[in-house]
Amino acid sequence: MAAFQRTVNRTYGVADDQNPIMNRLISFVWMLLLVLLLIILMILQGFGQGIIMYLRLILHLSTVATKVVAEIRIPLYHRSIIYNCDAPLLFCSQR
Repeated sequence: MAAFQRTVNRTYGVADDQNPIMNRLISFVWMLLLVLLLIILMILQGFGQGIIMYLRLILHLSTVATKVVAEIRIPLYHRSIIYNCDAPLLFCSQR
């Protein structure tokens, strides 16, 4: 990450005299943010449907909203394989 930052800075001609310790510290913070983002995305992918169903009860959402979120969460191709359905997926029921 630090090498990438130095290369970009050199390419655009900015911050020629950066402190190496600050450069490493900033790179470390960016890496922590990226790892945190990946962890959040994995949690949402794994527990997203449960979270949506819980929010549906609290916020009184319609079932269409939860089906739309389910369509976004699990792409079309994988859904048709899992549920063996050729119809539009909003009308496809689990067998």
